[in-house]
Amino acid sequence: MISLNAKPLPGNFSEDELKVWEEQTKNTAYEIRKTQESTHYGVAQCVIQLLVDLQQSHIKTYPLSVYTNTYYNNLLDLKKSIYISLMVEVSEKGVFIVDHISLNPRELKLYKASAHSIAANLK
Repeated sequence: MISLNAKPLPGNFSEDELKVWEEQTKNTAYEIRKTQESTHYGVAQCVIQLLVDLQQSHIKTYPLSVYTNTYYNNLLDLKKSIYISLMVEVSEKGVFIVDHISLNPRELKLYKASAHSIAANLK
């Protein structure tokens, strides 16, 4: 069974299908740049939505690149904080990191590898 944040995904997806989707997701920006100069319109739309959500009383959850806190530094075995995509809650009260995610061993291994790659490239 394939899950996301410890919740089963609907459908019967194979590991091979997930690997294909993972590669497609990683390469999307490169595909966009083959036909466009940049992805600036997507970024602008995200900023607009975040600004709207920062004025709302209801909470929206997003993956955003933010500075890791103690929870994520421990989870990812980081010696110092880095900027990486984390789940955050956004509302008129501000932006708060979600400190309760469930990852399977493969997801955690890949997440750690990404975090360590980012950390290794910092000066």
